[in-house]
Amino acid sequence: IDFVMQSADLPATGLVPPGMNVAGEEFRDGTSDFGLAATAQVEEAQKLLAEAGYPEGKGFPETVLMTYSSPPIEKTLEAIQQMWKQNLNIDVKIQASEWQVYYPEVQKTEFQIAQMGWGADYPHPMTFLENFTTDSPNNLAKWSNAEFDALIADAKVTQDPKQSLDDMRKAEAILMDDMVILPLYYRSNYMMMKPSVEGFWRSPLNQPYFDAVTLSQ
Repeated sequence: IDFVMQSADLPATGLVPPGMNVAGEEFRDGTSDFGLAATAQVEEAQKLLAEAGYPEGKGFPETVLMTYSSPPIEKTLEAIQQMWKQNLNIDVKIQASEWQVYYPEVQKTEFQIAQMGWGADYPHPMTFLENFTTDSPNNLAKWSNAEFDALIADAKVTQDPKQSLDDMRKAEAILMDDMVILPLYYRSNYMMMKPSVEGFWRSPLNQPYFDAVTLSQ
């Protein structure tokens, strides 16, 4: 983020981004980071790779990372490619294609690793979590977990917001512990505003609100 993207985006340690509130609680508060960190844990990765039977990357299978043609995204993936080679001695091929070609292949699960992003349709954790239920058309990994499905179903029907929040947090933990996805970053939006503008705010969906704005002298 700092050196490749040079942005104000945030390192992601889970599926659901900050700003999603349920029952007055921030979803991410009190959740796990699932072993992820903002900086590389190189020695731990090398240890796990060796334990998996690929010491120093020797014998690691051919790996293809698919993406759609986009200079900023390709730049990021090239940095990942370089880091995996330097730190783990794993060769990764990047395969970029136009969206019209790429997305149908992803929908058919014809990939090893595929890069995708998601923006919230509404300000609630469910807009992210529901994508990974067994019958969701957005479940591009074709992952299926009965416990996850049950938690999501319960979270949608319970009348207790606290219980719903607990169900969704447990569901996210199942998804992350199964390593279905590896989140990279939460996108940020930029805006310049004069200091004289007071009372302005934006929602987690980047919707601007001017109803309480005043201009100070």
